[in-house]
Amino acid sequence: MRKPILPIKREILLILIYIIISTPIFSQIDIFTPQESIVTAKDSIEQNKPIELSTINNEIEYTDNLITKFNISSKNKDEFKVLINRTDIINNYIIKQGEEFNEFESTKLSSYFLKSAQYTWQRYYNELRTFQIVIQKKIRETQINQHRFTKNNDKWEKNLPSLKPKVSYHILNRINKNKKASSKIIRDYNKQINSLLEIENNILENVIYTERILTEINELIETKQKEMFKKTNPSIISLDYKDSFQGSISSRIELAYYENTKTFTYFYKKIKDRALIYFLVILVIIGYLVKLRKDYLKLGYDNDTPGFKKVQRTFTSKILYISITISLLAWLMIIHYTPLFVGRIIYLAILAMILIIVSDSFDKRSKQITITMITLLALNNIELFAWYFGDYSRLYVLFETILAIALTTPFLLRKDKDAIHNKHSLLYYTNIIAPIAIILFITSFFANIFGLMNLAIYTLSLTINLGTITIIAFSSVKIFKSILIASVETLKLKYSNFITNNEHSIITKGNKIINISLFLLWAYALLQISEVLSFFNSKFSSILTSGISIGNLSFRIGDILLFVGILYLSISINKFIKSFIEREVLAKKELKRGSAAAISLTARMLILFLGFTVALSAAGMDMTRISIIAGALSVGIGFGLQNIVGNFVSGLILIYEKPLQEGDTIEVGTLLGRVTNIGIRASNVVTYDGAEVVVPNTNLVSNDLINWTLSDNKKRMETLIGVKYGSDPNQVIELLTEVCKNHPKILPYPNPVVLFVGFGDSSLDFRVLFWVSFEDGIQTRSDINVGIYNALADNNIEIPFPQIDLHVKDILGEDSDKKKAKKVNATKSKKVITPKKDNKQLDLDTDATVSSSSNDSEEGSSS
Repeated sequence: MRKPILPIKREILLILIYIIISTPIFSQIDIFTPQESIVTAKDSIEQNKPIELSTINNEIEYTDNLITKFNISSKNKDEFKVLINRTDIINNYIIKQGEEFNEFESTKLSSYFLKSAQYTWQRYYNELRTFQIVIQKKIRETQINQHRFTKNNDKWEKNLPSLKPKVSYHILNRINKNKKASSKIIRDYNKQINSLLEIENNILENVIYTERILTEINELIETKQKEMFKKTNPSIISLDYKDSFQGSISSRIELAYYENTKTFTYFYKKIKDRALIYFLVILVIIGYLVKLRKDYLKLGYDNDTPGFKKVQRTFTSKILYISITISLLAWLMIIHYTPLFVGRIIYLAILAMILIIVSDSFDKRSKQITITMITLLALNNIELFAWYFGDYSRLYVLFETILAIALTTPFLLRKDKDAIHNKHSLLYYTNIIAPIAIILFITSFFANIFGLMNLAIYTLSLTINLGTITIIAFSSVKIFKSILIASVETLKLKYSNFITNNEHSIITKGNKIINISLFLLWAYALLQISEVLSFFNSKFSSILTSGISIGNLSFRIGDILLFVGILYLSISINKFIKSFIEREVLAKKELKRGSAAAISLTARMLILFLGFTVALSAAGMDMTRISIIAGALSVGIGFGLQNIVGNFVSGLILIYEKPLQEGDTIEVGTLLGRVTNIGIRASNVVTYDGAEVVVPNTNLVSNDLINWTLSDNKKRMETLIGVKYGSDPNQVIELLTEVCKNHPKILPYPNPVVLFVGFGDSSLDFRVLFWVSFEDGIQTRSDINVGIYNALADNNIEIPFPQIDLHVKDILGEDSDKKKAKKVNATKSKKVITPKKDNKQLDLDTDATVSSSSNDSEEGSSS
C-alpha cells in the first residue's frame, strides 16, 4: 500500500490552507451575527439633469407609467384592511392569553405546565417577529415608491419655468395634471406609511408584552431548577386533600384540555399552509420505500442470502408501519406549531409503531422492555391532567413512581450475561441504563414523599424519556440499516460495476453515518429532556464566535469549521462525480469517446472553484483582498510554477482534445502501459510489470505518443515460420490459415493472412498475420505457435534449423599410428544467422576444414 505524499490528514490540511489564506485577510462579514443590510434605491432619472425638448415626451410617458402602476396597485385596498384586522386579532388574542396565564398562582404551576407555556409563548413571539418583518418590508417598499414620485415631482418643479415658453398649452396642461396626480399619490403614500407604522407599533407592543411573559416563565423555570434539592412542598403524609382544587372534575379536565390544545386553534392557518409541504414530503419518502420494497422482492432472494432475514424482518414485511412512523416523524419536523400535548401523543404513537416494526428481530425480554417504556410514557403523558387537581397530583406521581420501580426492577435482577458484550442487542443498553433508572425512580419516590417535588418530577420524567429515546434510537438504527441493505442490493442491477466494487465500503460508511446521526439525535434529545439544551447551545455558540489570536493573525473557530466543512463537502462531491457519475452514469450514455471524462472534469472544476469561493465568502473573507492576492500569486506562478501550470494546461488538453483516455494502452518513449487516471497535473500509467508510473501531463502532450487503443483495441500480430525444402507451400498455407481460423480470439475481420515470403538458406519462409484484441495478443500468439507446430507435425512437415559440421584433420600425416585422424562434428543452431551452402576451409591454429550441410542433421545432432 502506497503511503501518501503528505502524511497529513485532509481535515488538518484544509485548516492549514484556511490559516495561510486568512493571514493577510481580516474577516469582513460576521457570519454568526445578524447583519443589517442597507438598501440603496437608485433613481432612474437624475434630479438635476435638465429636461430637453427632445426628451420631454419621454419624461411625460415615464410619469404616466408611474401613476398607472400606482393606480393598479391601489385597487387592492383590502391588503391594508387585512393587515389591520390581523393585527387586531393578534393583539386581542395575546392579551387574552396573558390574562389567563396571570390568573394562575405562579407558585403552584407544575413543571409541565411551565414547559408547555414556554413552548406556546415562544411561538407567539416568533409569529409576532415574523409579522413585524413583513410590515417593515412593506414600509420600505412604500418609501421607495414614494421617493420615486418625490424625485420626479421635484424635477418637474425645477424645469417647468424654463419649459413654459417653449412648449404648447396642451403639453403644459398635461404636465400640470401629472404633477397634481403625483402630489396626491405622495400624500396617499404618507398615509400608508403612517398606517403601517401604527401596525408595527401595535406589533411591537405585543412583542414587548410577550417578552415579559416569557421572562416570567423562564424565571419560574430557573427557580424550580435552583430549588431542585430544596423542600418546596409539605410531606405527602401531612397533606390535607380537602378543597385541593376548585370546580368539578369535568371542568378541570376541560380546562386541562383547553390549555394544552389552544395553540392548535390559533396556529391552524400556519399548519394549513405547511400541509402541502408535509404531504409532498410524505408522498416522496413513502413512494420511494414502496418502490424499493417492490424492487427488492423482485430479486427473489431467500433466507440463505446474507442480509435477507434482517431486511425481511424490519422492512419488507413492515412497510405499512414504517410509513406511519415516517408520517408521524415528518409531522413533528415540518409542523412547528404542534401543541406540546399533541406532540407527546405522537411521540407515544411512534414508540408503539417501532415496537411492531422490530418485534420480529427483538427477543422476548427486549419486547418486555419496550412495552414497559410505552406503559410508563403513557402514564407520564396523563400526568399533565393530574396537575389540575391540586395535591391529588402528588398521589398520581407516587403511583407512577411505584409502578415504574416495580416494572423495571426485574430487568436489573435478571441480567442477560450473553448481552454484556453484544452492542447490537437492546439488552446491552438495558444492562447499562437499568441500574441508573432504578436509582432515579427511588430518588423520585422519596423526593415526592418528603416534599422535594421539583426533584421528584425531574428525575421521573428524565428516566422515562431516557429509556424511550434509547429504544427509539436503537430501533431506528436497525430500520435504517435494513433500508440501506435493500437499497444497495437493488442498485446492483443498474450500477453493477460500481456497487460490486464498492459494496463493502458503501455499507460500512452508510452504517457509520446512520450510527453517528442517530447518536447525535439521541444526544440532542437527552440534552433537551435534561433541560440543559439552552445552556449547551449558548456555550457552543460562544465557542464558535470566540476569536483566536496568534500574533497579528486573528480568526474564529466557527469560521474555520465553516471553511473546512464547505471544502470537505466540495471534495466529497468531486469524488462522487468521478467514481459514480462519470464511470457509471455517463459511461452508459451514448456519448462520444472521452466526452464523459470532459463533462466530469468540467463539473468537478466548477464545483471545486465554487466550493472554494463559497467557503471563503462564508468564512467572512473579503473577496476584494483575495483577488489582490490572486493577482500577486499569478506573478509568482509565472516565475516559479511554470512546470505546474504547464502540466495543468496539458491536463486540460488531454481531457478536451482526448488523445488518450482512462483504460487506453499507450507507449511514450520506453514506457508501455495502461492509463488508470488522467489528473490535472499528472496521469497514472500501470506497466505490464505491475509498476505504477506517474507521468507529468507535459510529457504526454509534447512527446510522441503511441496510443494502441485510441480508435479501437485491435492489434495485428505476426508469426514467422520456416519449413523444410521439399514441402508443398500450398499445403502449408492451407494448414496455417486453418489454424488461425479455428482460434476463437482471432478477429474474423480483417481476415488472417498467410504469406510465402521467400526461400531461406535452409527453409521455405512463411509469414502469418492475424488481428486480435490488444489484451489477448501475447496469449493468442502463443496459442497460434503451438497450433502451427501441431499442424505441421501431424502432416509430417519438418521445421528445419541451421547447423554447422566441423571436420578437424591432422596436419602431420594420416599414416601415423600415434596420431589418428579425428573427426569432430559440431552443430550450432542460430535464429538469425543463416549458414552458407558451400564448404569452406577455415584457417585455425591447426589445419581445419569446415563443411556445412543441411542434410547432415542427424549426424550433427549425434556428435
